[in-house]
Amino acid sequence: MTAQRRPGRVVAVLGPDGSGKSTFCDALVAGPLASHEVRRLHHRPGVFASGTSTGIPVTEPHAGRPYPALLSLAKLAFLFLDFRIGWWIQIKPFVARGGWIVWERPWWDIAIDPTRYRLQGCEGAARLLGGALPNPDLVIILEAPVDVLLSRKREVSEAELIRQTQELRRVVPKRVRTTLLDSQQPISVLVDQAGRDLDQIAEQP
Repeated sequence: MTAQRRPGRVVAVLGPDGSGKSTFCDALVAGPLASHEVRRLHHRPGVFASGTSTGIPVTEPHAGRPYPALLSLAKLAFLFLDFRIGWWIQIKPFVARGGWIVWERPWWDIAIDPTRYRLQGCEGAARLLGGALPNPDLVIILEAPVDVLLSRKREVSEAELIRQTQELRRVVPKRVRTTLLDSQQPISVLVDQAGRDLDQIAEQP
């Protein structure tokens, strides 16, 4: 008899600018998830190609002029379809085969930081649509005092970092398993802490 393959899991990583999301995701893949097949996602699954993506790191995330209200709603609908279809045709089959998804800046980042995506007046709609999307198995939120965040990156203002930090604690639905980590700690400590959560969700039926 062939042993049944254990399905993988979806781990989402959120945090304000300067919290070290990319470094943390790299460490998860190289550490606790090293023995698994892992797929990294940044923001959206990418089912639909975007003519605006350059692959260049964003150094001024709020420099772009926001789209008009109707165009913002149209882009939000486009992103929703990408997330929804991407989940069913890319993420779900990959996880069913035992793969793990490490997802940086998933859907909730749109509601937290709409200006990054050149959206305006869409926060409420983004939260509402987010409720219609499948949830990850674990959300990890990286936090740090604002002065620490500013010492790492000065791409956004102090006031904006304070706002993002406050919103992060409110945007993820309470039904979703969420872990808060202090990103001031050494990356090895953060990975050890997250590893315990990964072990727990891996054992879930």
